[in-house]
Amino acid sequence: MQVIVLNYSGNVGKTTVSRHLLQPRLKGAEFYTFESVNADDYSDDEVTTLRGKQLDTLMPTLLGAGSGNDLVVDVGASNAEVFVQRFSTYKSAHEFIDFFVIPVTPDPKQLKDTKLTIETLEALGVPAEKIRVVMNKSDAELSAEEDFSNLFKYHRDHKSFVLNKAARITNNELFPMLIGTQVTIPELLEQSIADFKAKIRAAKDAKDSKQQTVLAQQLGARLLAATVSEQLDAVFAVLFK
Repeated sequence: MQVIVLNYSGNVGKTTVSRHLLQPRLKGAEFYTFESVNADDYSDDEVTTLRGKQLDTLMPTLLGAGSGNDLVVDVGASNAEVFVQRFSTYKSAHEFIDFFVIPVTPDPKQLKDTKLTIETLEALGVPAEKIRVVMNKSDAELSAEEDFSNLFKYHRDHKSFVLNKAARITNNELFPMLIGTQVTIPELLEQSIADFKAKIRAAKDAKDSKQQTVLAQQLGARLLAATVSEQLDAVFAVLFK
């Protein structure tokens, strides 16, 4: 499966979707990011970083010359316009891409840019079934239809993309914790809760309050990771069905 993640808008969670939703569930996928800024979430050994104007170097891979593994391309907002412009020069290249995934938040500015992104892909000839929207940074106390009412209205009027109310990632304290750390959710889940308990007891016995605080914060991230992972499993299941 070949997936391009993009949105003309920044701060919609493209890295959340690419790194934390897609990468762990597409085992062995080749991973590329087109980004000029904010690329610190990835380590050099897990992702190839390019600029939008370097799309030509990736096109042979996109057109079938790769290893045969799944492929994820994370297009940052700083490179989205150039990336799409370059991509458009390869007429019908979208036929070689399985899905274009567009993360979006409830913010009006991001919604406006999301519509432009969808309309640009539609103009390139990308069929509606290949354009999949993921609602991100959603308020868990609201339904998807309430939180993204303008997006659902746009979908009813245009039908140029796939919108599933279950393809929604709600706000969680874990995601801000992971920004710039290069730590993945699967890595957090590998950490033993029993080990944390033992270390916290040892820190208490040593009256090391600073270490207790650090360990408690790390344990909190580990517990949050379990909840987030379950939600992302569900989102992944509905996103590509």
